[in-house]
Amino acid sequence: MPLISERLLRFLTALGRRIEFLVTGQTEYQVLTNEFAGIEQVNDSLRARMFLEEVEKFLMEIFGIKVTKPVLVELVDEGQWNLNSTYFMFSGTLGRYQYQKMGKNNVHLIYILKGLRKQRYKAILAHELSHAYEREKGVLKHNKGMREGLARWIEYKLLIKEGELAEAKKILKIRHWAFGRGIKKILELEKQMGERQLVEYIKNIE
Repeated sequence: MPLISERLLRFLTALGRRIEFLVTGQTEYQVLTNEFAGIEQVNDSLRARMFLEEVEKFLMEIFGIKVTKPVLVELVDEGQWNLNSTYFMFSGTLGRYQYQKMGKNNVHLIYILKGLRKQRYKAILAHELSHAYEREKGVLKHNKGMREGLARWIEYKLLIKEGELAEAKKILKIRHWAFGRGIKKILELEKQMGERQLVEYIKNIE
């Protein structure tokens, strides 16, 4: 019999994420119960790729954002003990982005927690794709707050599109000292110049 039962481990994970959410105001917390049983979830690579095309189309049509290098999406199963699952468990995040060399080419690697509702999955994917765009185009390299703010703003926009208004509002309440200021700055710029012009403006900031 394991020293810590799976049920207890999942409870402690959920508790840690809840505390992280309350302290920082970030939206990485994920409910780990059967509350969403019967709701469409992303549990396999086929659906992950299908939604990738949909989100890429959304980013291009609404913001003019497109990456040219290959994008690989991997679902992370917290039930498996490996480096990625351990990172997700203890960080409380739902997505992670890496820029990595594979052979002679550089690729965008996106890791997303397995089992998210499709709307939440697409929002996290949009967030991570915005980081891929920032990395590929070399924008906001020296401004972590703005970099994360842009990603949160894009996540916010996709949640609204998906009808996830309650989740979208959480992003507006982020209190983290850097990320909170970042999203507020992006929202201020959007009021001044609109969505597309904001992205064009960002392209010129290193």
